[in-house]
Amino acid sequence: MNINSFKKYYGLRIEHSDAESNERLAEYFRLLSFVQKPLISLVIPVYKAGDTLLAHLLSLSRQQTLLPYEVIFVNNNADNTTLEILTCLGANIINEKKQGISHARQKGLDLARGKIVCTMDPDTLYEPSYIDKMCLPFFFDKKLVCCFSTAKCYQDTFRISPWLAIRNRIKIAASRLYPLSRGMSRVLRLRAHALSVRKDVLQSIGYPADMPMASGCDDGLIGLQLYSHGRFKHIQTNIFTCLPRDKKPYEPFPFCNQILLKKTPKENPVAG
Repeated sequence: MNINSFKKYYGLRIEHSDAESNERLAEYFRLLSFVQKPLISLVIPVYKAGDTLLAHLLSLSRQQTLLPYEVIFVNNNADNTTLEILTCLGANIINEKKQGISHARQKGLDLARGKIVCTMDPDTLYEPSYIDKMCLPFFFDKKLVCCFSTAKCYQDTFRISPWLAIRNRIKIAASRLYPLSRGMSRVLRLRAHALSVRKDVLQSIGYPADMPMASGCDDGLIGLQLYSHGRFKHIQTNIFTCLPRDKKPYEPFPFCNQILLKKTPKENPVAG
């Protein structure tokens, strides 16, 4: 997937987008509305997503799969720009007034109809084969509870600086070793923008919405709870997500998953 093809959509408002793209997206959501029994649910919380949302939607509309799926956008007190884009295109929107990413993901989980739930973010661009890669493994391994992937990062305006390009190469190269990792070390790799989980297992756990954790910790918390329920599988995909504004392209992420691991029980061989 070439991220350059999305650059013209960064920060673009719906009224300034080209008619062909708008028609494509409107038709995409119209066709999705006819899916009666989805096997897969894509759950996407939205808040202030206007700058990246059109590009994100176009990446979704390019998905190539025979698996029936639904797309659920969770309006978590989103701004007008975000809601205008989704409303004009006829997207499926549900509302969650309680502010917080965990509240939003829980609402999407509760209303999801699919057996597999993909948690996604509106600042992430997904390759056309993403759904198949992240969901088909569940139908071949009954003990599999979670598939996760590794995204490359971009900066604002979908820009990738030389430093960030190097970091991305190292990150993806390191991810090829993830299948060799065991136990709790895999929890460190989970990111909510690239996660698929069996709905029944995730629903039995639920999102820890009562914990005053910052956005970005929901993936680690869910990973810790999924750990004892079955197998994890790392999937190689070609996706891009936004580099946090306060991070430099050459700095590693101090993910809160690592903090949480200090308080976890001994390793469970089932999750290896």
